[in-house]
Amino acid sequence: MVGFILKNFVAGREYRELREYTRYHKKLVQERARQINRIEKLLQMNGFKLSSVLSDITGASGMKLLKKLSSKGSVTLSEVQEALHWRVKKSAEEIESAINGQIKRTSRLLLGKMLAKLERCDAETDEIYKMMVEMSQPSRPQIDLIDKIPGIGELSAIYIIAEISTDMSLFKTAGHIAAWAGLAPKDNESAGKLRSSKTKKANIYIKSIMTECAWAATRTRNTRLSNWYWRNTNRLGEKKAITAVARKLLVYIYAMLKSGEIYNDSLDAADTEKLKAEKLESARKIVEHRSNRATAQKHLDNMQREAPGPVSSLLRPKTGVLLPAGTPEPSGLPKKRGRPRKAAGINKETENQMA
Repeated sequence: MVGFILKNFVAGREYRELREYTRYHKKLVQERARQINRIEKLLQMNGFKLSSVLSDITGASGMKLLKKLSSKGSVTLSEVQEALHWRVKKSAEEIESAINGQIKRTSRLLLGKMLAKLERCDAETDEIYKMMVEMSQPSRPQIDLIDKIPGIGELSAIYIIAEISTDMSLFKTAGHIAAWAGLAPKDNESAGKLRSSKTKKANIYIKSIMTECAWAATRTRNTRLSNWYWRNTNRLGEKKAITAVARKLLVYIYAMLKSGEIYNDSLDAADTEKLKAEKLESARKIVEHRSNRATAQKHLDNMQREAPGPVSSLLRPKTGVLLPAGTPEPSGLPKKRGRPRKAAGINKETENQMA
C-alpha cells in the first residue's frame, strides 16, 4: 500500500524557517488591524468621528491627535492645526468639529493602553520584516525576478517564495501547483454530472496572498491581468474572475522560476492595443446601428408626409427597421415552424372513411 501513496510537497529547511517568520508577520499585520478597529470603536462610543475626516486615523496626523486625546481628553483648534499634515484634505475646523468633546478618564486610560500596544505591534512587525529580508537573501535573485510581475511587491514575493520555494521541479506542471494552492476547481463529479466547481481546500496562506496580489494586479493600467479581469468580470462575477487572475499569477511565477525568464512587458502593450481595437470595433457597430435606425426613421417620416395614414405595418417587428419594397405586410402572430400536429383520435383509416 505504501507504493500507492502520492508524494507531498515539503520545502527545504531554510524555506520552512522563513515560512514561520512570514506567517507570524501576517498575524501581526492582522492584529494591528484589529487594534485599529478597537481604537475606532472606543472613539465612536465617546462621540468622536475622527474616521469621517481622516482616511487613516493611525497616520502621522491621526496619531498626534490620538495622543493628545489620551493625555488631555480634548483638543483645541490650535492643537489640531499643529498636528495636521499638509496633505490632509479636510480643514482644521472640520476636524476640530468632528472630535469636539471630552473623553472620560477611564476611556483616556484605555486609549493610552491601546496606542501603546499599537506602537509595540508596529515595532515588532518592523523587526520581523528585517529578519525576513535577511533570511531571504539566498533567494534574492528569484524574489527580484517575480517582483517584476504587476501586483507583486517585495513583501509579497518573500511570502510566495517562503510557501512554494524556488525549486519548481517538485511540481510536474503549472496545473499541479495551482491545484496544490487551491486555485483550481475540485473534481466533484458523479454519474457524469458535475456537482460543483468550487476551488478545493488547500494551503490557505499561499491562496490568500495570491488573491491579494490579484486584487492589486487588477488596479494596474494597461496590463494583461487587469485587461483580462475587466473583460470577463461581468460574465464570471468578481469572485470567480479574481480567482482566475490569482491562478494566472501563480502560473506566471511557476514559468518564470522554472525558466529564469523575466516578465515580458511587451505582451502587456500588445494586449492593450488588442483591447482598444475591440472597443473601437464595438463602438463602430453601435454608431452604425444607430445611424441605420436614424435613416429608417427619416424614411418613415417622409412616407408619412407623402401618404398620410398608418405606416407601422411597414416596420419589422421589435426592431423598427423598414422592410424592402414589395414585402407583404407581416401578420400579427408569427408562423409556427414544423409539421402540423394531427387531431387526436384521427388516424389514416379514419381519414379514408371520412373521405
